[in-house]
Amino acid sequence: MLATALQLARPWRARIAELARRLYPSFPESWRFVTKDGSDIADREARRIHPGYRRVPLRCVAELVALQREVRPLLPAIVQPALAMHGQLDHTAPAANLALLRQGLTNLHAAVALPASCHVITVDVEKERVAEEVLRFLGTVMGAPDDPGRRRE
Repeated sequence: MLATALQLARPWRARIAELARRLYPSFPESWRFVTKDGSDIADREARRIHPGYRRVPLRCVAELVALQREVRPLLPAIVQPALAMHGQLDHTAPAANLALLRQGLTNLHAAVALPASCHVITVDVEKERVAEEVLRFLGTVMGAPDDPGRRRE
């Protein structure tokens, strides 16, 4: 689970999206979008290669909020092994989401806080660590290639 958005960094956007959901069709075009504060990638070169959206449709925010509401109570029912990683500088989904995963998931193998990364951790300054942690987790769960008892799916 990479930069999981169980809650948003700006809860007011979520509240506005929920309230606006029913009124959306009557909104003028300019009200149908939420302006983003900028890129959520700390690495300058990665920001250049991976430009972000300047605006997000309000309808998408409302859908995400609805999904969050459905998913959070289901976390304890997830029995599959899990790895969670989150950037401490995430402006989209606060790092507190990592604590929610720690509390909710019964089979969380590791929760990794990335001190120098923002939301898009797969291309940010600690992308190599993200890749290493994912490979380590998969090796643990699936078994090492030379392990005769490893699981085969």
